[in-house]
Amino acid sequence: MSVKPGYRGRVSVPNQRELAAEEQLLNEPLYRDLRPRVLELVQRSQGASTVEEWVHLHRDLLIEFGARQDAIDETLPAARQQLRAEIRELAQREPKPIDDIRTKQQILERVGRQELVARASQHTLRQVGDGIAWRGLQYDRRAFTILGEGEPVGRLAQGIGREAELAELGRLWEAEAVFAIHNDLTNRLRHGDLTAIRETEGGASDVTLIEVKAGVRADDTPQLRRLARATELLRDGRQLGDGIVVHVTVVPTAYETYLGVLPELIATARDVGYAWARPHECLLVGAVDYRVWGRESSEYNARSDAERPRVGWGGEEPETLDWTASLRRIRDRGWSFSSLAPYTIFPLDVEDVTDVAMGFVDLAYGFHLPLLERALTREGRDSCPPRRRRRGDLPRGCPPRRCVRVPAHLREQMMVELMTPNALFALLDHVLTLNEQRPDEANDRCIVTFADEAAVWDIKRSSQRALD
Repeated sequence: MSVKPGYRGRVSVPNQRELAAEEQLLNEPLYRDLRPRVLELVQRSQGASTVEEWVHLHRDLLIEFGARQDAIDETLPAARQQLRAEIRELAQREPKPIDDIRTKQQILERVGRQELVARASQHTLRQVGDGIAWRGLQYDRRAFTILGEGEPVGRLAQGIGREAELAELGRLWEAEAVFAIHNDLTNRLRHGDLTAIRETEGGASDVTLIEVKAGVRADDTPQLRRLARATELLRDGRQLGDGIVVHVTVVPTAYETYLGVLPELIATARDVGYAWARPHECLLVGAVDYRVWGRESSEYNARSDAERPRVGWGGEEPETLDWTASLRRIRDRGWSFSSLAPYTIFPLDVEDVTDVAMGFVDLAYGFHLPLLERALTREGRDSCPPRRRRRGDLPRGCPPRRCVRVPAHLREQMMVELMTPNALFALLDHVLTLNEQRPDEANDRCIVTFADEAAVWDIKRSSQRALD
């Protein structure tokens, strides 16, 4: 399924070399061998219901992740350094041993591919960690928006730092029966080292952010002040500091998506290789199973590309955004929108979740901006559609006091999570109403979530709703 990437988030779209490496990744034996382990972890994540099950699942994931990180650190950097030194030494000889140099360069390229496999494998395991975190925090998007600020670490500490963190994880469980998540085991928790989750009497989650310092006790550090601000925003829904005011607001309607089209779409792709659907006039979604056609990519791409305009529109339609799960996965290894749901919590069969998270099944998205604007107009909204304009320009028909610019993460939310336009309309109306009621807060930063998102993501509840 050839899709020209037209959407750019904070990080640039991967180039053709990166895309070719990603395609090659799916044929790497070491990466393919990871699939049964990921499938098992995702299955346990979908079925876990007690704190003890979450603790054991998190422990097993932590062991897997840590062992792989240690093995990578002990082998690949040293092998790369040695090979480069050997190539430099061979290049200084006269006459140059060309065949020997080429052989060493081929081995060095193989080490580079192994490094890609290692990065991709660790990212996949962190996606499982994201799924554990989202379920542990009861699918609270507000929490991930707040706790996901900053740069991800993506690797465990070494030596006494890791020992201290593991000791605190063990103490919380053994002494207090509290489940805590190691934040470096996720892509989206970026405040502190651990996130401890305690269930309150009302069934909500009370979150404690923990910074672990081996052998050091500091009562007032920049890290601790940062944790305190995040905790305040989580608890009170409002934060003041550094000249910035942040509000949390909840749209008082259920979150709606078109995720229900994915199971049949993926099933068709597993059968014939590709499938396209158009759940709304402005949204297009496709699925592809790269294992069906193997190396016959030219014929396969031609068939898929011919099917896309029959269902919706072609890839060259003006003012559209295109994105894929593969592009998201490549980008997310460096940086990600923390507020977006990971594929590991999608309400899909465990096989589908595993294959989408790892890339064996790809998803492609198209977002038609003029058609969304038309839908906004029909609904009587005068808010701004998410399209590029020169700075300072106002969209057509958008009075200054009724203007909401839809940020990049909401555009991606419509594509990746297949959020319905009705949900977007409800969000915009809610924000516009708040701006009219509280004009002095209209320019404050606002974190907006929906009520009861768990109904969408909880696999048991979503399955029951589909039966009803």
